[in-house]
Amino acid sequence: MSSTSFDEWVENFMAEYLPDNDPLDLPSVRERQAMSDYLNGTTSAEEAAILCTRDMVKSQTQGDLWFLIYHVAQDMPETHGRLVDLLKAISLLPPEPRDNGRVQYWGTLSQFTFDLREYWDGKSDCLENDSDPKLHQGFIDLTTFNARLLGQGILHVEPWAVMTLHIALEKGYETQPHLLDTLVPAATQYIKWAAPAVFTSYKHCIAPGELLIKASEISGIDRWHFWKERLTAIGNQEDLEQETRNAAKSAISRMTDTEKFST
Repeated sequence: MSSTSFDEWVENFMAEYLPDNDPLDLPSVRERQAMSDYLNGTTSAEEAAILCTRDMVKSQTQGDLWFLIYHVAQDMPETHGRLVDLLKAISLLPPEPRDNGRVQYWGTLSQFTFDLREYWDGKSDCLENDSDPKLHQGFIDLTTFNARLLGQGILHVEPWAVMTLHIALEKGYETQPHLLDTLVPAATQYIKWAAPAVFTSYKHCIAPGELLIKASEISGIDRWHFWKERLTAIGNQEDLEQETRNAAKSAISRMTDTEKFST
């Protein structure tokens, strides 16, 4: 990553959010500097974990740093690897007493997971009625980040993964097929980065969608194999972007490999 790209990004980020928000609700100067140093390679993940969380321990809330992380992940996918390492390092920090008398436990990153899910849900709700390419690409990139966190065992969001695949593959988009050009590249990231976790949980969460219900009534097919059939069809659907078709084909291969190693 360019040594100035994050600094330029965060300057624009603060300019966008500062007019409508209390400065105390946004990432602090210290949090932004710690993130800059880390993403620019001058500190390790372990050092950055301590520096980035210092203000969080002192505050009454813990949303400011999380707000920064998932916005960076959405807008700068080239940072995903380092952000995953940072969150892993934060999850391994020892419990710390906070200034409000409570104890900060980092391990499960529960508040981060909650905040990230709320933000992702908001973006998901906008896709159908907003064709802005930045929104759609940001949704794909943010979902990719989520999938990498699941694959590394940092966040345990298997139901979220199944739900994302359910939305992409079990619903009909006959009147809006272009949505598949966002939903499929996003959802298949869970297959790319976390297929074993999805394979062990796909049966037990999220009610089946309309397409899966119909297919199951006809052939008794289960969700995993239905997904493979849908991805095969999507991979051959000529009105979709080539990136979407390629993502579908790659996911099928990954799913087949996962079956082999899971039996």
